[in-house]
Amino acid sequence: MMMGILFLFISLYLMFKITGVLFSIMGGLLTFILTLLFGAIAGVLIMGLFGLGMLVLPVLLVGGILSLIFRIARM
Repeated sequence: MMMGILFLFISLYLMFKITGVLFSIMGGLLTFILTLLFGAIAGVLIMGLFGLGMLVLPVLLVGGILSLIFRIARM
């Protein structure tokens, strides 16, 4: 009886742990996609205004990739 309860708790804990990791990755991907989207919009706007969009877009792209990598590494 005691082992059954213990097993239940351990399996629940592992389930939460795994779903937490999955949600964290999903959050990272969502942030990454939003960063790309806003980066593209900002790049187009800035390119229209100053013609500097080609300089800004890669920086935002690299920033989005780095934030994704750090988020996965931090787990």
